[in-house]
Amino acid sequence: MKLKQLAYTPTLRRLAAACLLLQMAIAYPLWLGWERTFPMYGIWAVAYDPATHKIFHSFFGGLVLAALIGLIARPQRKVTVATLGILTIGAALDLTRLQVWHWQWSMVLLLTLITQREAHLRTALRLMIVLIYTWSGLHKLNVHYFDFVWPYLTRELPSLQLPALAYGTAVAEILVGLLLIWPRTRRAGVWAATALHVSIIAALSPLWLSWNYVVLPWNAAMIAFVWLTCYPQVQPTASPWHRVTANRVVILAFGLLPALNYVGYCPESLALKMYAGTNPDATLYVNSDEIECLPDMPEKFFGGTGYPRLIVDDWALGELNVPAFATLAAYKAYGRYLCNCTAARDAGVDILYVHPFDKEAGKWTNYDCRSLSE
Repeated sequence: MKLKQLAYTPTLRRLAAACLLLQMAIAYPLWLGWERTFPMYGIWAVAYDPATHKIFHSFFGGLVLAALIGLIARPQRKVTVATLGILTIGAALDLTRLQVWHWQWSMVLLLTLITQREAHLRTALRLMIVLIYTWSGLHKLNVHYFDFVWPYLTRELPSLQLPALAYGTAVAEILVGLLLIWPRTRRAGVWAATALHVSIIAALSPLWLSWNYVVLPWNAAMIAFVWLTCYPQVQPTASPWHRVTANRVVILAFGLLPALNYVGYCPESLALKMYAGTNPDATLYVNSDEIECLPDMPEKFFGGTGYPRLIVDDWALGELNVPAFATLAAYKAYGRYLCNCTAARDAGVDILYVHPFDKEAGKWTNYDCRSLSE
């Protein structure tokens, strides 16, 4: 089987832009939502009301949309630089936009800019793909994936709710990454990756879970990405791989950075966690007399007894179609955001810290408005 030879770099840029465009369309409130109530959270670690700068952020969302369309039409270097700059500013203004797919495709665009040799670019991107699969699988090797995530994903088919299958899916992702390393096994790895993403698309589609549609374009684009990058048998570069700048960037961003997540120095979205079940969680709470300071959200986002409680991730997924930026600093910022709009003493945020290997070690920590203001 031979693939038609395409201009590799322009094709990659078009693929990245098309995937980002589709995911932006599905999660449009994240960029263009005039009625958005979920607070924005910038790199300066402050959560702020999106309504205060509604016109600016809507204009900026339109600018991102135009940049991606322009990159698809003309995947030239100058257009790529401009698009990457706009995407970076957009993520800095609201880190909720810094999802795994935003990070990956932005890095793909960056790599097409810093290396001009196709062999070097293919090697760097192949290394990126290997690390994505490997880290995604490794992060799933935890008790929460086996006891919660896998049973949830297979809730419509109880016969699949077996621990061995849960372990198997995590190991399978790692094996896909390993197969793509060596030329002799690379074609098998390409077909295995294709089967993996097709199964994920089927599982998330209306045929099964009908859930989390925003990652469907990413899964489809990953199939094309893997075939474009890993299937052609290209002669290896003569340069030592560790001396190529693109390889060094990939190792830092996709190799070392996810490892730092285990010690709390890497955000969840940059750790290549996908359905791992180990992200920290947070719940906002406030005295019932002060409930009007929370957004007018559907009651399904409130749970528990006593004070009304709003689960931050449910709020983000329900309104923006993406999970919240899950860090301690971000959750505290959301708590301060709540405290600034209420005079109630009984208000704040409860944050759940999850231990990947010990369910009993996880704990809730309360931060009330007084402690958040210190």
